[in-house]
Amino acid sequence: MKNKPYKYSSKDRLEKTPNKKKNKTTEKVSENTVKIDEGRFKHIDSLDSSFLEARVEKKEEKNSKVKDNSEIVQKIRTLRKIFLVLSLICIVLLLFLYSSDAIKASLSSANKLPNVEEEVTKKKNQFIDSNYLFVGDYHTDSFPLQDFGLDYHYVKSSNPELTTKDIITNMKDLVYSYNPSIVFIELGKNNLSKEEYLNDISTIIRLVQENRPYAELYIESIYPVSSSYKGYTNIEARDLNQSLQRLCDDNKVGYLDIYSMLIKNNELDKDYTDDGVHLNKKGYQQVYKVIQKVIG
Repeated sequence: MKNKPYKYSSKDRLEKTPNKKKNKTTEKVSENTVKIDEGRFKHIDSLDSSFLEARVEKKEEKNSKVKDNSEIVQKIRTLRKIFLVLSLICIVLLLFLYSSDAIKASLSSANKLPNVEEEVTKKKNQFIDSNYLFVGDYHTDSFPLQDFGLDYHYVKSSNPELTTKDIITNMKDLVYSYNPSIVFIELGKNNLSKEEYLNDISTIIRLVQENRPYAELYIESIYPVSSSYKGYTNIEARDLNQSLQRLCDDNKVGYLDIYSMLIKNNELDKDYTDDGVHLNKKGYQQVYKVIQKVIG
């Protein structure tokens, strides 16, 4: 005899269904719940927590480095800003100074008219390196300047037969072309009268002053001779030298008294000459002593 299917009433569902859900819930809770050993909590102080402390210290150290790095970066950024600001200020100042100078220069050049007289004066007063020019006859032509230590800054414009008239007619080649800073002129009488000689020397002085105004000019006295010389006497030479010195003083040029350095017993010292007229090296040593006072 077959069993008849059991028929559930609504009451049975209500009573049985919650029980099933409840059991399932209980089973799930029991499966997922962490079991805790209550005995271990009794000895919590004895638990090893060093790994936790190390992790905390490491984290703090990392945070400290990050903080330090951020401070350094911030300082670098601040310095960069300061540098940029200072650079901009310098550039602005330079531009301002340049523009102001340019404006002043343009205004001055616009308001200033060319002054021919000023340019000529400037050229006349320009500085010239020491350049010694020795102009003269046989005394200058035979003067061994190199033996007395004079350097390459000197030039001899000389000729044994040179006269005052030769210089006057050829000033350009004999004087001007060398552009001298110091000029020494030595010339004998050459059978000229006292007045002719002084007039010629006066003309030479004037020409040099007009064409080379920045040059210092020195006129040497007539040299003494021996008593046997027939061209002129030492008394005539001494008288002419006195007039020559006054001429130099009046024209504000230098006068070099060579005569007094070479005379002895009213004639050319025999130690300074071999023929009574021309000087030997000892005689030129006396002449150089006078010249050296000028050139230093």
